[in-house]
Amino acid sequence: MENVSANEVKNEIKKKKQKELFRKLADEYANVRENVIFTRMFYDFLNGEIMDYLPRKKNAVVLDTMCGTGDMFKSLVGDYDKVVGLDISEDMLHRVRDKENLLGLVCGDVDFHPFKHRSFDLVVCRAGLHHLPDISNCLYEVNRILRRNGIFVFSEPSDDSFAVRQARQILHRHNQWFEEDTESGFFSKELDRLLSKHNFRIAERKRFGYIAHVLFGHTDILPVFRKLSVIPGIAFISRVLIFIDKCLSVTPFVKKNSLFIIMKCVKSRE
Repeated sequence: MENVSANEVKNEIKKKKQKELFRKLADEYANVRENVIFTRMFYDFLNGEIMDYLPRKKNAVVLDTMCGTGDMFKSLVGDYDKVVGLDISEDMLHRVRDKENLLGLVCGDVDFHPFKHRSFDLVVCRAGLHHLPDISNCLYEVNRILRRNGIFVFSEPSDDSFAVRQARQILHRHNQWFEEDTESGFFSKELDRLLSKHNFRIAERKRFGYIAHVLFGHTDILPVFRKLSVIPGIAFISRVLIFIDKCLSVTPFVKKNSLFIIMKCVKSRE
């Protein structure tokens, strides 16, 4: 029991550190991702790749868990009538735009989703799981709140590539916003094991994130890349690099070096 208690205390400390981090970053997340043109283009691209995995059922009840400032809401409310957002950070939720189009916006812990069993048809999580000390509780909860044959789509950093792992370690050492224990990526085999353990069947997966991701995906926490906005024709360059990223994601031997992975999972049983 002592070990369990120690782990629980450790996890709570990590969660508090994350809440403090997002308190400091909330304005940057909301403003930079919306107003820096090439960053906005990149996140529209990422959102589109995630949306491609979601069935278009207008009356489906959708949860965007760990929604942050609600960057995916614009895409979701365009296709679904009932969209709910959940995040542990009140500061992030305060920056959500167009709240009137949502069914609800909840401040809560993903380890203890404040929803009844089988409340949702679809659950989406964009780059949130890697912030958790342990994703097992969250996966259990997502399974619990999904209806029969419900769908869980998420994107997360991938550690399958040695080169990407090394680059992340350098970033952890030299950037104040990153900590290795809360910003690390996942190995595919480990994700597969955990998803199977929590009764999810993997339906599809795809690689995501190469050149455009490096240059445009982190301008909120790596402000040096914002200087790219002075380059003439940056919007056109952005479109070209996003197209190249899309090609790399299906290129043999190259695609495995992606920064992210996007997965579609189906609830197989309770």
